[in-house]
Amino acid sequence: MDDLHDVQQFVGVNKITFQLKYHPRFHDVIENAQPKLENPDPTGQGARLECVNGLLRKAVALIDREYLCISLNEVMKKGIHSLSVKFDKSNLWGCIGIVKAYYKIPYPCLPGKKSNEQSMLIYWGYDGYIRFKGKETFGNLRFSDYQILTMELNMDAGTLHFFVDGVQQPVFVKGINEPV
Repeated sequence: MDDLHDVQQFVGVNKITFQLKYHPRFHDVIENAQPKLENPDPTGQGARLECVNGLLRKAVALIDREYLCISLNEVMKKGIHSLSVKFDKSNLWGCIGIVKAYYKIPYPCLPGKKSNEQSMLIYWGYDGYIRFKGKETFGNLRFSDYQILTMELNMDAGTLHFFVDGVQQPVFVKGINEPV
């Protein structure tokens, strides 16, 4: 993140005054510190990203039945991170997960394809399984459109937990020891 020094300086300078929200740069610095979605389609013909509250927060597939993987523009190395998503018109074919930080997500992208599955870990809605490196582990609920899906990644503990409509799923991942 290019603006990390600016964020640290800004918070450090204003920590004494407790008037952060009134500072002229407050909203710009906070907005720039938020992770945003990245469009894997360089042409913009297959996917469109839309702003919600001024940030790229909604991905729209423009081609029906085309596999589309959307990532965040932030590498996660430490700390606890939570991300919630909701699918619309995925018809049980949606999945959520993590990808190794160095991996360039192709477009179109089928997460279960051999070239992708070595770097992507997914929780698939159709069968409720978790898949990584060709191995599927069943035991979580299936999910579909309009349900709130949450991933909680704890990089300090190396775990990834999944939630469907606020209910923690029994199958989780441990042993995550590299940036995603």
